[in-house]
Amino acid sequence: MTEVLNLYFNCALHPFAQQEYFRKKRQVGAYENQLSLVDDENDIKSLAQVKDEGLTTIEVLSCSWLMYFFKAFYDLMALFLGWSAYNFFQGENYDLHIFQQTGQKLAIYSILLKVILFPILLWFYSKLWINIIKMSSYVFSDENVAAAEKDINIIATQIVHSSLSTHIFLVIPFFGEMVQFLASLVYIYAGLRRNLGLNKLQSFLVLLTPAFLVFLATSLMMVSIVMLILSF
Repeated sequence: MTEVLNLYFNCALHPFAQQEYFRKKRQVGAYENQLSLVDDENDIKSLAQVKDEGLTTIEVLSCSWLMYFFKAFYDLMALFLGWSAYNFFQGENYDLHIFQQTGQKLAIYSILLKVILFPILLWFYSKLWINIIKMSSYVFSDENVAAAEKDINIIATQIVHSSLSTHIFLVIPFFGEMVQFLASLVYIYAGLRRNLGLNKLQSFLVLLTPAFLVFLATSLMMVSIVMLILSF
């Protein structure tokens, strides 16, 4: 468990160095001096202790789920503060009190449901990104990618699982979710550049792929609706 948490925090704190480590480890095998992978100013001693292929699906989901409990706690705390302020300004109003109780229960159930479904949704999210990266590796087929083609599944998994370590930022109250989302994109970019070996333009295009897929799906849905209306 210590090794898993160690790698999880390494991925979160040193995204570029960790991805470069994965790539060099895959290419030339074990290093006698793992600290040569980063600048002398950076102290990443624990890189020598990480696993060769990174975090497994169960490991990264478990660690990220643990971090999500912090967000759930902050959400409950914000609800409590909101309810307290509401009671203070509204006073004793029976009708509003009944409405408030219903809203409280729905809000709590919603938070608990998100906690329960979090690992399932995160698993689908990770599989989506893994397939996007695998597809992109064939589209942007250069010497670097072709050389690692046999390991593409491992590479894509390393990149995505490392990006999920950004859930550590959920420990930041209230703004953690926004920081986590932005950081996850940076971490995927780090993996595309340092692990998969794509250039800057290719990496940015890969990051834009989900937005393009959403746009394409929305366009197809709108066209289908318009054609359905015109058919009557």
